[in-house]
Amino acid sequence: MDGAHGGAGLATGVGTEVLRYALATLGCGVRLVHHDELEAREELLEHLEQVFGGRDELAAAVEDAFERALQTLVVGLKQAWLLMETGGEHDYCEAFGEKVQAPFVAEAQLEGRLFLDFLDGFFIDLDTARDAAGALLGLGELDGPALFAQLLDAGLVQGGVADAAARATEALRRGLVEVAGLEEEHPIVRLGCWRDLLVDALHWHLTDVVRSQPSWSRYLDALAPERLDREEGRAIAARDADARGRLERARELAERATAFAEVAGEILPNREWLFHVADRLEDFDETVESDLLKGRAISAHDLPKIVATALRKLHEKMGTSPVGRLADALVPPAPAIVDIARRAKRDLGRCHWAGEEYGEAALQLAGILVSSVGPQAAERYYREAAAFGADPATVQYGLHLVALVGGDLDGALIHLVNAANLAPDRFMPFDFARYMPKGILGAGGSGPTFLVERQTEGGEPEDCVIKVLWDRASVVDPRPSLRPLGELARAGLPGVARIVHLGAHLREYPYVVTAHVEGDDLEGFREVHGGRVKGSATAAIGAQVAATLERMHAAGLLHRNLSPRNVRVGAGEEGLEATLLDACVPNVLLAAPGRVGGVRRLLAWARVGRSIAESFGNVTAPEVVQGGLEQAGAPADVYGLGVLLYRLATGAWPRPADPESLPRALREVVLRCLARDPAERPAAGEVRALLEAAAAQADEAPRAAAAQAPGPFGGVGAPAADPFGVPHAAADPFGQAGALGDPFAAPGADPFAAPGADPFAAPGADPFAAAP
Repeated sequence: MDGAHGGAGLATGVGTEVLRYALATLGCGVRLVHHDELEAREELLEHLEQVFGGRDELAAAVEDAFERALQTLVVGLKQAWLLMETGGEHDYCEAFGEKVQAPFVAEAQLEGRLFLDFLDGFFIDLDTARDAAGALLGLGELDGPALFAQLLDAGLVQGGVADAAARATEALRRGLVEVAGLEEEHPIVRLGCWRDLLVDALHWHLTDVVRSQPSWSRYLDALAPERLDREEGRAIAARDADARGRLERARELAERATAFAEVAGEILPNREWLFHVADRLEDFDETVESDLLKGRAISAHDLPKIVATALRKLHEKMGTSPVGRLADALVPPAPAIVDIARRAKRDLGRCHWAGEEYGEAALQLAGILVSSVGPQAAERYYREAAAFGADPATVQYGLHLVALVGGDLDGALIHLVNAANLAPDRFMPFDFARYMPKGILGAGGSGPTFLVERQTEGGEPEDCVIKVLWDRASVVDPRPSLRPLGELARAGLPGVARIVHLGAHLREYPYVVTAHVEGDDLEGFREVHGGRVKGSATAAIGAQVAATLERMHAAGLLHRNLSPRNVRVGAGEEGLEATLLDACVPNVLLAAPGRVGGVRRLLAWARVGRSIAESFGNVTAPEVVQGGLEQAGAPADVYGLGVLLYRLATGAWPRPADPESLPRALREVVLRCLARDPAERPAAGEVRALLEAAAAQADEAPRAAAAQAPGPFGGVGAPAADPFGVPHAAADPFGQAGALGDPFAAPGADPFAAPGADPFAAPGADPFAAAP
């Protein structure tokens, strides 16, 4: 077989071009992430096979994407039926009808009865095309090495994106005729090959499948516009025309996917449940057997009431609600509850659509799925709930959570603003009039981070950053863990992002407002500098970080969150200036007892879970991994400093550290910072002095970091043991949790003493004395 073991990587037969086009964007991301490893092709193919969980998982994802592509066409073609069944108030297929169906019908001259016959032919042979997916895509003849060689080579996109799509369409046409046995004039062939519709749908859906997989999505993260801008700047500086060409093709692929999304319109976010509706339109049974009622026959019109009632009782038992909260996903439900939820889900699939009753059942099920299966599994039912009249504010907040954990930050903000406008008392995490949200920057163990704009006392707009804690105050009392933030604000230490305000919106949503710091975080800074930073520059940045830690530790404060993402480097008066972010902010997802296992579940469910788990596994000191946040002290901050120094200098994580990959001037200080025994690590002041001396030394030629085995988080390098293998200490690191009574009743020093009042009410220099 050609390319079966790392050669050209081309499959034989009709599926080659189709598969390569489907994999093109993913292949571009793989090449960008692993550009330093492309020459070691055999080893890279083996690594990719491990990252993707083997040949079968990627092959199944491609076949799933092909099925989704066909389903998208089915939904669009059943526009009229769907409009009637979903109440006729909203046409989810409007864009498809205007940009696909109407132009195709006009070009193909399908009028009246001819069009109805065309639809019948398309639907009749849908299973034939779907069942032939593996053969159509050439997957059957590709073993693991050959499939991943195909993935790697797909990133080259030979001949331009438009030409690649045309070649894929022609190959698909031949495959549908020669492999699936359809006629040249068959509706699936004609519509699927019209304007490259089916191959563009396949490409879009496979990219969407990859985006939803936590360990795979890192390859799409590498294609974010800002990352491509940095890579292009490096290619221009190096006069690398080939690299610039590859980056341009990556942008063309993104534009191609966007164009398909515009054509399909609202079918894409609603595809799953719309197809479910479309598939049942001609197959509806008036009487069905209910799983919840142990096989008893019941009217399909009445079944939504049974489902909604059963799910409400589950919520009462679990202490959850249809409002999806990430904290609900951290404690696994009992097997009996999972079983009831599964039966309720099967029953909902048998229900007849009955307006608000059906919508309420779908909303109750979405809330259960957040905690039992994962937030993204709930998306379909939140969208169904919206279509059938369930509480729109709750639906919008649920979709916000789904988008947030899936990495769709723009969509997450849109849904949150919608929910807050509909029910500000329930879903507004901070005062939007006071702090106008401009974007969501990300989400970590503490909570989501927002970029906002506020008006200064002089009336000028100022950008700030707001960190909102995952837990509401009624779930976990935040006061013990937030008091260090007040001390940090009053101390006014240089090198730490200035704290503007500490508040609790509606007494329920604790948040921290800090000044917006311009510049790159250390991961972006490292990427701009080619993946590794010179020893002198690494030492100079590290010395500034160590000096800030030295000041914090002298004031009795701990950073607790030191990582490359929480250090920002920008232009200062005397050159580069490093500023620490998220100092003293509590990691509420990992702090409370019993939640470490929940984060493991998030790792498998969502990109946010992957980010939290990677940070925990890569950066957290061993004593904190084993004993919980109670064990965090000044040595744990020094360990985090050692990690970011190693990452800057080598481009790898120290799992384990390879001394030979470090510049000699940094070797001793970095390895001492990374000592497993906290007592063996130097104090921050000693680290600062050693790094200042190292910064003055001449740079040596960089060494390559030692090869590391693929890790459980999809990256290169794995920790020696599962970082979640040892549970945290049983004691609650927050000191108070559970039933609180009225946690805001105490006046005086209580930062949440009264609604609207700022914490730390002392006047004068206190930054919380007056509303900003």
